[in-house]
Amino acid sequence: MSAAPGVHTNESPVGWLDVITPDYRIVGWALDADSPERSFNVHFYVDGPAGRGVLVGAVVANLPRPDVNTATGYPGDHGFSFAIPEQYRSGYRFFYAYGIDAATDPNAQLLGSPKTIGGPPNGDTTISAMVGGSPLVIQTFSYLAGAIGSLTWRGKEFIDRDDHGRELQSASHFDNLGECYNPTEAGSTVDGPTSTSILQALNATANVLTSQTQMAFWLLPGTNYGRPCSPSVPHTTAQNSHALSNHILDKAVTIGFAGLDHVIEYLVTFTVPANEQHDSAIFEVLTGYMQPEFSSFWRYSPVTGVLSPLDYGPGEQNQPVILATPDGEYAMGVYSPDLPQDEFPAAGYGRWSVIPDTVKWNCVFREINGVPPGQYIYRCYVVVGTLDDVRDSMDQLYAYFSTNRVVVYETPSLNEHSSISCAAIAARPRGSQSVSTSRDRSCR
Repeated sequence: MSAAPGVHTNESPVGWLDVITPDYRIVGWALDADSPERSFNVHFYVDGPAGRGVLVGAVVANLPRPDVNTATGYPGDHGFSFAIPEQYRSGYRFFYAYGIDAATDPNAQLLGSPKTIGGPPNGDTTISAMVGGSPLVIQTFSYLAGAIGSLTWRGKEFIDRDDHGRELQSASHFDNLGECYNPTEAGSTVDGPTSTSILQALNATANVLTSQTQMAFWLLPGTNYGRPCSPSVPHTTAQNSHALSNHILDKAVTIGFAGLDHVIEYLVTFTVPANEQHDSAIFEVLTGYMQPEFSSFWRYSPVTGVLSPLDYGPGEQNQPVILATPDGEYAMGVYSPDLPQDEFPAAGYGRWSVIPDTVKWNCVFREINGVPPGQYIYRCYVVVGTLDDVRDSMDQLYAYFSTNRVVVYETPSLNEHSSISCAAIAARPRGSQSVSTSRDRSCR
């Protein structure tokens, strides 16, 4: 970084997390251009950014760094060296560093942050279960940061994973910016053999998969989108300043639900980081890019149980979507007891066709009354089998949720998730983003 000394007003701290040394010291520098002669605090978080990770300590950046003085033109001592506590020196760990502002400006994550220790989890995993008398196999891949890149049943591959934006995965975008501010589980548009997203944890046992991913932005900073990012904003370039976002995605995937073997429960938590405040968000809780032979689109009515043909769109409507092969021998659909949202009665289930390349469905939730930092939890149920299997299983899902009225409450993170009945909802704490307000819909 280069800068010239002079008069500066209301500037956030700047600095760099250089390295984690072999003896577990975090080394770097930080300064505040508002008062460059002053040394100030740097805070350190582990396993997540501020607001999600654990604060493990702080130091004053007051060590001599003549190289920083030369590069920036500022006087003073601005280096730091922080000893990582013993309990955080094992396993695969992420360390974030923040300069704590001397005035009232936002605290700033230092460049070069996060840094890691230990080896990353293996993202090449498989879970499976018998579904309709045949094995259903789900695979994740390291080069997709643990996103699901394959789902096979009766020897048929359902998923298209031709790039890092397809797969069976989750994404989000904010403030009507579309792909111009678009954290994406599997990685970015430029990724190939590796992913800009970072897989932080993954466990796979029998029919259950859990993972945690720090999502990349779909577009690199400054990328020209070629047109307005959305009809409602004037921007035509990516609005993210880094390739890697601080947005964390947790998912818990279970083949089989409530005795229904054709149903895959998919619980997702999006964590909006502490230093971000948005007016609105679209959470693409789950999207399935599929092989183009799934060219028959169907709409399922939960109330009547009737299937009716659905056009290719593109766009959303308010009933579950099923994509099937023309002979009906293979099909995949999606259902959520929490869609459509009250605020968006005509939306929630999307579909697209880019034949002969790919076809797509998604399960979408929106938040429009401000999106403060915190966790946003959603659930979708993927149904796989023949077209008749999928319709029958959706009938049973609808009956199940009509009877049980179960809503997700705890974060489906890593190894556990839980639920709470409607009878207990009135007693739960309010005012937390741990549960989106749309979660209460199935109890009305």
